[in-house]
Amino acid sequence: MGLGAKYEIFERFSIDADWRNYDKLYANVSARKENIELPSYDLVDAGISYKMLVGKDKKNSVGFRFNMNNVFNEVYLSELTTANKVQAGDETWNGINVSNAGYFGLGRTWNFSIRYNF
Repeated sequence: MGLGAKYEIFERFSIDADWRNYDKLYANVSARKENIELPSYDLVDAGISYKMLVGKDKKNSVGFRFNMNNVFNEVYLSELTTANKVQAGDETWNGINVSNAGYFGLGRTWNFSIRYNF
């Protein structure tokens, strides 16, 4: 499930944000009936854009964009490739047995771009 919004603050300048909720994800281990459900998580991305008009008659433009992904630096499991259930005395992280093999998602990242349109 996700929700996105874009707002144009003034001509050629805008901000946008995207929120996504991930729930009911399971370990990637064959077609097992009793697979492990991963903890749910939310990700928020945001960006700002500005378009500067250039050239003769201002028909060309240079666009500047800054994006930030995972704004709140959410720590989450993006995939598990094993399905070891929790037993008494096992070490866990967010209810998942730490003996499982898997991948954490990317933390906060950002990028900046410049685009020339002619």
